[in-house]
Amino acid sequence: MHMLSSLRRLGFLAVAAGSLFLVLYVLETFWATGELSALEPGFLGRCQQVGGLLGPEDLTIHPTTGVAFISAYDRRAEALGQPVRGAIYSYSPGSTGSLRELTGDFEGELRPHGISLYLNPKRAGWLRSRSGPEPKDRLFVVNHAEGRHSIEIFAIDRRRLEHLETVRDPAFVSPSDIVAVGPRSFYVANDSGTQPDEWAWYLENLWRFPFSNVVYFDGESAREVASRIAKASGIAKSADGKRIYVTALMGRKIHAYERDPDTGDFVASDIIPLPTNPDNIELDDRGDLWVGAHPKLVSLVRHVVFGEDPMPIRIGGVNLLDPASLAPSQVVRVQRDPKGAYEITEIYVDDGREISAASVAGRRLRRLLIGSLTDSHFLDCDFDPFPRRNYREGR
Repeated sequence: MHMLSSLRRLGFLAVAAGSLFLVLYVLETFWATGELSALEPGFLGRCQQVGGLLGPEDLTIHPTTGVAFISAYDRRAEALGQPVRGAIYSYSPGSTGSLRELTGDFEGELRPHGISLYLNPKRAGWLRSRSGPEPKDRLFVVNHAEGRHSIEIFAIDRRRLEHLETVRDPAFVSPSDIVAVGPRSFYVANDSGTQPDEWAWYLENLWRFPFSNVVYFDGESAREVASRIAKASGIAKSADGKRIYVTALMGRKIHAYERDPDTGDFVASDIIPLPTNPDNIELDDRGDLWVGAHPKLVSLVRHVVFGEDPMPIRIGGVNLLDPASLAPSQVVRVQRDPKGAYEITEIYVDDGREISAASVAGRRLRRLLIGSLTDSHFLDCDFDPFPRRNYREGR
């Protein structure tokens, strides 16, 4: 009898301890991912919604022509078991009628994710002389067609993308983004170190373990050059190609690496803490970093996975789960001064009504383009990138 009573007591203590652990885990997750933070929408500019595509998750702007390339794919349709073909589009910032699909004649399935431009170094000389065949810039695209991860390399034509080759490697475990450094050499950011059908995948994502990495494809094979990243979502390079930036979505930081152009190897340089959860990253002509971010990560997961839910959850005055299933959006700029210090400026904040789940931002001159993981539009904004007053006074 005494033993039975002891077992019951132990069972009660185990249940109580487990419940307390679960509550503490949930609270820590909400706190660590920004779910409990207050949002103040603001932006010193005006934005137009540009529709005609689904899930414009990544974009990049050509530094010379000003043309933007946009990667779009309907991830909700895929989650429902009804995948549709994705596409790459071109768009001229400031001209809302200029959206054009470029991959209509691509043979095979296209489920695009991250993209990267490679500028042909011979093109500038050709533009001056106009002699011989035209050297073409290239666009590198992460493709998740039929669950097989690959990199598609395209030559950029005036009105289309000409497919050149498909690159696969076992090191492309879960590619999220890419940055090209040569005609067929590039870095891939794997946002997971495990596969969704592995039990370790759940541990990695639930506990925000830093299992992500970056691999370098030198034209022949791929190898790991950076590791221990908490959900590597975006990757970009400086104009001279000697510095690589990688966002850690669940680490709330940017990893900066010095790159050896001869070997492709990395040397860890800086860690830039952020007050948000960063996704994709773009650099402008000044070398400033523009980051699309998710200020409330739990709201993002709910928005992507569960869709609309009529039952909000509130603690005090904080709405933890929005009944409209909106995912707030944020854009931050990171500037590095000559001494190596970083200044972080919040440029754009929205509660998800103008755009939900902002995943990328790119600037050229006075135009700012903001893409989304799930929306059926992106934003084309006119703004002053260096105003005299603070962005928080915007709206």
